[in-house]
Amino acid sequence: MTKMKFRALALVLLSAACSPIDWKSSDSDTVVDNDGFAPPNAPDHYASVGKDGRLGASFPAFFSQRPIDSPVCAGGTLASFYGATASEQQIVAAVTSSDEAVIAVASVMTAPKTPRSFQVSIRSGVAGTVELHFLDAAGALIDRLDVVVVDPDYLVPESTRWSPASGPMVLADVPLAITVAPMRSDKEKQLYGYGGIGFDAGGSVELLPVGAVASAPFGLLQSGDTRVFIGHAGGGTLRASMTKSSVTVPIDVIDPLELTSLMIETKESPSGPPTVIVRVRAGDRDVFGGFCAWQIMPSGATLVGVTAPPDSTEPAPLGLSFGNVTLGPAVSYAPRGASGTYTATCTVGALQTTTQFTIAATAP
Repeated sequence: MTKMKFRALALVLLSAACSPIDWKSSDSDTVVDNDGFAPPNAPDHYASVGKDGRLGASFPAFFSQRPIDSPVCAGGTLASFYGATASEQQIVAAVTSSDEAVIAVASVMTAPKTPRSFQVSIRSGVAGTVELHFLDAAGALIDRLDVVVVDPDYLVPESTRWSPASGPMVLADVPLAITVAPMRSDKEKQLYGYGGIGFDAGGSVELLPVGAVASAPFGLLQSGDTRVFIGHAGGGTLRASMTKSSVTVPIDVIDPLELTSLMIETKESPSGPPTVIVRVRAGDRDVFGGFCAWQIMPSGATLVGVTAPPDSTEPAPLGLSFGNVTLGPAVSYAPRGASGTYTATCTVGALQTTTQFTIAATAP
C-alpha cells in the first residue's frame, strides 16, 4: 500500500471511529461541530505534558499522536492541536505566545460537554521556538508548552507514480488537483502546517480559483497544500513555493483520443457494495483524469465518483471530491440505487469497456 493510499485509509478509519465534539470558541458563543475523538482526561495520555504537569496536548497523526514540539513549517502555515487539563478547576480560556513573530494563536476552542478538553489553532511566522502559555478565565497561568517552527528544506509532490522531474500525464481540459508537502531533510519528515504554499502555472496549464478545493485535503494530516488546475493542449508546468523552497513539476497533457487502453475492475466487498475502479493509459504511462461517461442498464442505479472532478454534482464521501495526481491514476466509483445486477459501460475518449456490478437487497 502506498503512503498516500494509507493516509486516505487512515482518514477513512479515523472518521468512522471518531465521535463528534461540540467545540465552542473562547471568543464567541458560536458552537462549532467538529468531528474528533473525545479527549481523555489524563494529561499523560497525550504525547506532550505541560512543563507544570497540569495539561497534556498532541498533534494528531493517524492512529497515534505527535508531541507539540514536532516541527511546524514556517511561512504562515496553519496547524491545530488538542488536549485536556488535569482539573475541572483549571479550564483553558486563552493561549498566548512568547513570540508572535514565530507563532501567533489563531483560535482557542473548548468543548462544553467536556470542558477540560481544548483545541488550539496556530499560525506560523519565522523559524524559532516559542513558549505557549495556557491561561484560565481569570488570566492565571495553567501550564506551558514549547512549539518549534522551522523552514522547510524542500517541497515535494506526494506521488509514487511519477517523479517531480517527469511529472504526471493528464487528460486535456479535465480539472485535477495536486498536493505538495513541506519537508525537512533529516529523517525525511513532513512538517506540520498547511496554507503557506503558493502555486504558479506556466505554459498551457491553468490554476483554478483557490475556493475550488480546501487548502488541506486531509485535515488529520495538517501538512501540505492542494491546488486544482487544468491542463490544456501543449502542456506546461506547476510551480509550488514557500519561504526558501520551491519545486517545479512538468505537466504532460494529452488529448483523450490519444489514449490506448481503458481498464475497468469491479471489486466485491463482503460487507457492502462493490467498488468499480477505472484506469486509462497512453502507451506505457498512466494518465490522470480518466473519468467515465457511464451508460448503465437497466435503469435504477448510478455510479458515484469517490474521486470525482471538482465540478461534479455527485457527492463524494470523506471529502475526496476531486481527482488528485498525487493520489494515483485510478478513479473509483461506488454503486448507488435499487438492488439488482447492472451492466455499466464506461466511455473515455474513443475507448469503451463494460463491467457488471450487483447492489444487494437490504435486510428488512
